[in-house]
Formats: sequence, structure tokens, C-alpha cells
Amino acid sequence: SGRNVVRHGESVIVELPATIDELEQLIDEESRRKVLSDAMDALANRSGFNEQTVQAFQRVCFDGRAPEEVAQELAVTTQVVYNATSRCRRRLQELAEELTELYELN
Repeated sequence: SGRNVVRHGESVIVELPATIDELEQLIDEESRRKVLSDAMDALANRSGFNEQTVQAFQRVCFDGRAPEEVAQELAVTTQVVYNATSRCRRRLQELAEELTELYELN
């Protein structure tokens, strides 16, 4: 499943999924990516969280880094990193829900 890329000379043709269900699944996946991307942008730029809070969240939740390591890098306590992660995760979920409704993806 997914997209197959066929190369003919200089052009690239992306084959559409074979069934409507596969096409709907592809659209849903792309829509979720767009929502997450826009929600992360809003979290980083319009949520009121400071840059360090968002960095701690991104490093732990998206980069898979250990909270202790991130705390040391940011010169804060591990508890600060846990709090940042929790607060950002909750706000990201809220933003994603708002954007999903806005984009009418439900």
C-alpha cells in the first residue's frame, strides 16, 4: 500500500492508490501530518510557552531524548523538563483538536 513512484526519464509519476479505501487512508495520513505540523507551529509561536519549554518538549517527545539529558543541556531540573513535557503535550493535543475541527477532518 502507499504510493509507488515510477520514474520515466526526467519525470516522476506518483501512482494513485488502487482502491478508494487506500486513497482515503492516504488522505487521512496526510491530513493528520498537516494538523500536527500546524499544531506544533502554533505551540512554538503562539501558545505563550517560552522557547526553552518548547525545546524541552520537542527533545523528549520528538527526538526521544532522556529527560535527564535534556535538563542538563538546558540547565534546568529534570522536574522542569517533566512539567514542560506534560504542559506542552496537553496544549498540543488541544491545538490539534481545534485544528481538526477547523479543517473539518472529523
